Amino acid sequence: MERLEELKRLWIQHKQAEQAANEARVEVELEIFQLVRDRLRETGTNHIDDQLTIVTKLDKKYDQEILSQLRASGEIDVWPFRAEWKPDNKLMETVPADQLAKINQALTIKAAKPTFKVENND
Repeated sequence: MERLEELKRLWIQHKQAEQAANEARVEVELEIFQLVRDRLRETGTNHIDDQLTIVTKLDKKYDQEILSQLRASGEIDVWPFRAEWKPDNKLMETVPADQLAKINQALTIKAAKPTFKVENND
């Protein structure tokens, strides 16, 4: 267990160093962005010089309630959206076993990346 304690201490040290490095990097990125923002296209790959490339993009999000109303109204002839099926876990428990087996044919389960958290009680 002594090795585990040592590893936990190391993990905390590295995690703190990682957070500090990330904060410092973000500050530098912001300053760089402010210096070159007038030279950047709204979207795309911007080669500032031989070493620096900044990729800019727009993040589009649609109001789901407005879209639902539009869909129901029938005003749009070509609906350019796909449905995303997300399970309602409480309802899933009420599905009969034979039907659940059919639904589960569409299910893929993969192991997620493990998350680590060590409390720093100093």
